[in-house]
Amino acid sequence: MADYQKTDLPYAPLGQYKVWVESRNHFDASDLKKDTAADSDRQAQLISELKRLADHLGTATLPVFVQWPNVGRRRMDKGCVGHAVASGALEPPQNSAKGFVEHVALNGWTE
Repeated sequence: MADYQKTDLPYAPLGQYKVWVESRNHFDASDLKKDTAADSDRQAQLISELKRLADHLGTATLPVFVQWPNVGRRRMDKGCVGHAVASGALEPPQNSAKGFVEHVALNGWTE
């Protein structure tokens, strides 16, 4: 079972796409098989939202499972994560000791 990291930062989508989903399913790092970067508004929205969360948390390592104060529990969209890894925006994630991806890290983000 995933542990949801609570944040006091309200979730405010920076676009029209659902890059944080209500699904509570886990995903394995080996399931992120995107081999091309998505050149889309959806991908740009994900990166903007991850940078906003990183600024708030003060770290480039971000939880995949977040409990937002205004929308509750959400998980990063698996497809968005795969494209972000393929584009180099995220470092390739590793499975946690629980056997699934719990954190991702922004490439090139400085604290």
